[in-house]
Amino acid sequence: MSARRKIIVAAALAFLFFVNGVVLGTTYYVDPDGNDLDSGTSWATAFATIQEGIDTAGDFNVVEVKLV
Repeated sequence: MSARRKIIVAAALAFLFFVNGVVLGTTYYVDPDGNDLDSGTSWATAFATIQEGIDTAGDFNVVEVKLV
């Protein structure tokens, strides 16, 4: 395989991994001032506890935690 072909294949794979994360992944937010009864899908509707974020996120998602 030529060097140029390797670069093209690597770029295509990187693009697919990026798209997969953006399309399929959801980010959930945790803020001590949040509410575990909210959806957690934005800072305005953030969960109050990390455990709720983890339980809701499951696999292949992201939990962002606000540090105070």
